Amino acid sequence: MFDPLFDHTPQMLVCLAAALCLMLFLWLISLRLKDVSFIDAFWAPCFAWITWIAYLVATPQTPRSFLILGLITLWAARLGGYLWRRWRLEGEEDRRYQAMRRKFPD
Repeated sequence: MFDPLFDHTPQMLVCLAAALCLMLFLWLISLRLKDVSFIDAFWAPCFAWITWIAYLVATPQTPRSFLILGLITLWAARLGGYLWRRWRLEGEEDRRYQAMRRKFPD
């Protein structure tokens, strides 16, 4: 029943490791900046990152999978770009994260 799911476990683990590495790297940058709100701009591109890795490690690579890869990449670029511009224009950490810092100080 679950055999098709478990057939892809190695590829899924590669994608998980890649996503964890990317988000850990961004979190370390946020500690240095004392501003975690820029990470919001990377959530959507992280989905594209995972999709690209899945596409590269998967077999076979079909035209349909390439189309899905392209659509996810476009979506991620649009949303990530919007969130990045919003972060840059606000000039300070998002108020939600400021409230969390006040509630849970270091």
